[in-house]
Amino acid sequence: MRDGVGDFEVEDFTCEVDLGGGWVEDTEDDTTGALITAKYYPGDPTSLRRFLAGPVAALTIDCYGEDGVAQPTLPEVVDILLQRSYFERRPAVSYRDVPAGPAVRLAGPFTQRVWGGLRRKRGYVVTYVVAPPGRHHIVELAVASADSRHSLDPAGLADALMATFRLVPVSEQDAADDPAQP
Repeated sequence: MRDGVGDFEVEDFTCEVDLGGGWVEDTEDDTTGALITAKYYPGDPTSLRRFLAGPVAALTIDCYGEDGVAQPTLPEVVDILLQRSYFERRPAVSYRDVPAGPAVRLAGPFTQRVWGGLRRKRGYVVTYVVAPPGRHHIVELAVASADSRHSLDPAGLADALMATFRLVPVSEQDAADDPAQP
């Protein structure tokens, strides 16, 4: 992360999103396997109380696909996402054009079993899946909130993040200048 921008490289492009105020990238959270995870803390960014109270929303961004394999269509993506067991009921589905390409947005309440299934965690999740044109990968951005202590708008948070989400081509020169590249 640099200057509030979460980024990761896939194929021949880098995905970037401006995390903005309140978001803290969570580089230690590897339990999700996502490329980027972040937590949202409302209020004063310098307040210790804010961090002790914990985050009120979580962001995950991940990329799926395989070189040489065609990406699924957005209606196929919707069918796949609807099979996820955490939606309490059919989420609201809308198709949108975002700066990174065509996308589908699913939003609705979720239930997740925690503590070995003994307890249920309820909340609201907004998931965007972007199908960048000419790519073999799709990118998923999800914002989930289970916190009822705040009047949080997870849909507004997800929409604001998606408005800053962009694909930046990685040139061969950039790769040659990177000492980590073989």
